[in-house]
Amino acid sequence: MLGCGAPLLPSIGFCDAMRVGPDVLQEAPDPQPETEVLTRIAGLRSWMNGRLWVNDPDHLVARAQIRDREAWAAFLEAYGGVALSGDRLSELDERGLELTRRVLAGSPSRRAR
Repeated sequence: MLGCGAPLLPSIGFCDAMRVGPDVLQEAPDPQPETEVLTRIAGLRSWMNGRLWVNDPDHLVARAQIRDREAWAAFLEAYGGVALSGDRLSELDERGLELTRRVLAGSPSRRAR
């Protein structure tokens, strides 16, 4: 079970995975991830991954309109935990597809788990 928006400490033992960061895209006319905020919050909670549950830092967005897609993809690839795509794969450009393949395939540490 994936907890999302649940209080962290009371959820220990009830969830297999937990969202540990804010939404990657806020509701806005031109939503862009606040990569520094996302990586800081999920990074501070990285110790929970594999100890309390599998961390879910939120999904990858790799479409061309996302200015920080390289940085967000690199963070997710190195982070481990849950890896999901939030894009329609048929609408991604070549670089977006490459980033998505890389993140979803996972780092060597994710594959070894």
